[in-house]
Amino acid sequence: MPRRKIVIASMMHETNTFSPVPTPLESFRPLSGDAAIAELENTNTQVGGFLDVAQRMGAEIVVPLIAGAHPSGCVERGAYEDMCDAIVGGIRGGCDAAFLAFTARWWPRTWTTALCDGDGVTSSDLPLFDDRKRRRPLCPFEPL
Repeated sequence: MPRRKIVIASMMHETNTFSPVPTPLESFRPLSGDAAIAELENTNTQVGGFLDVAQRMGAEIVVPLIAGAHPSGCVERGAYEDMCDAIVGGIRGGCDAAFLAFTARWWPRTWTTALCDGDGVTSSDLPLFDDRKRRRPLCPFEPL
């Protein structure tokens, strides 16, 4: 049986739309490759579980991005795009499977909310944002 290639990636953040302080890429402490594996293998986390399964399979493991920030303000646009590009790039490089761990707080309107200019947005404000004007998908795998 040929060796499987598994992409493992994670983006974790809970957006606090009431915080006026944006969340930059550095807050996510992004890791990739061997550094990400060393940090998270043998841990009781989603990524730790993914690594355990992939290692027991004898798979080739590709980790384009593991990133997580504490709950904070809207994510800076460039940070979001850089993280998405890293994950999509890893998958486009070819794989047999992708194990992905994302926090639900990115869904479904965090990207739209992240573009707001105000100090905070409540759920009652969300209909004010026109999703049809997005330049990028809400998450890396949503078709345009």
